[in-house]
Amino acid sequence: MIDTRPVVLTDAQWSALEKNADDCVIRDFNDIEAVLVSAQETLGHLADDNPLYCPALAELAVWDSGPEDNADLMMTLNIPGLRLATEMIQIRDFRVANSTPGAPVVRVVIGELLTYRNRLLHDLVVLACTHPNLGSLATYAEHLGLSAADLAEHVRESASRTAAKINDAGLREQVAHLVRNYRHANVRYLIDQHVAAARTAASDPTTPA
Repeated sequence: MIDTRPVVLTDAQWSALEKNADDCVIRDFNDIEAVLVSAQETLGHLADDNPLYCPALAELAVWDSGPEDNADLMMTLNIPGLRLATEMIQIRDFRVANSTPGAPVVRVVIGELLTYRNRLLHDLVVLACTHPNLGSLATYAEHLGLSAADLAEHVRESASRTAAKINDAGLREQVAHLVRNYRHANVRYLIDQHVAAARTAASDPTTPA
């Protein structure tokens, strides 16, 4: 199963990357590739239980647009059975931090590449959910960060006598049950409404923690 959740580095991971930043600046494609390779070597080749481990970096690769045009590059995301690619990215987008060489440059490069990675996977999930497929809808719910508790009330409303068994079985069984009772489009609406309400509550300072 592909993990489509967004990747955001922790403070500890950024600190590990910045130790190797030195006087890093971005002049051309080779500098961007060097920053990515360094990040992969620092965070991508660790034990699974190491808190600094970031396997998502190992899935990324950058490609030069060619020797005659050093203004663009492309990033690819290599996941099991699939390769996703961005549109052309202008190298000048990575030069914004050059006024302060070193750590800020590393943050811009890796931060931008991870942002592109997160967008590619988000678009993949949204595309998959345009088809009334049960597996893709459950993946969509997981991608948005829902847990089994988030759909528990909807399951109780649709089948109170079997709700406890279904809720105990987890998010995917809940989605399967709701689709059987409410249809695919309605369950997609329930998921989106729950996420929207949660985001509104999180941004409201008056909402109790």
